[in-house]
Amino acid sequence: MFGLLGKKLGHSFSKTIHEEFTNTQYELIEVEELDQFFNNVQFTGLNVTIPYKQAVIKYLDELSTEAKEIGAVNTIIFRSGKLIGYNTDYFGLSKALSNNNISVTNKTIIIMGNGSNSRTIS
Repeated sequence: MFGLLGKKLGHSFSKTIHEEFTNTQYELIEVEELDQFFNNVQFTGLNVTIPYKQAVIKYLDELSTEAKEIGAVNTIIFRSGKLIGYNTDYFGLSKALSNNNISVTNKTIIIMGNGSNSRTIS
């Protein structure tokens, strides 16, 4: 199973988008209690959204370099009996800047907000 893990997902188009483009079953997984969810691991891959991008880290066996550095996870893969956390926002930001020929090297920027994406940007 693949899906999106979050607290309130009624607004999400993730199920429609993922099933349309991947032809794979994708579920919206609303949970109040992460302990119970992770005690019954039944998934192959998850996307993670608010408010759990930091909270899921304690349940994972490994983190990518980017997820460790950022301190947030938005993607979890179950591979070889291990839960591995990634932060793909880093690559998305890098690609968006590159595609638009934007360099932030040696520049002062303003980051609006304080969520996990702002940590990725900083």
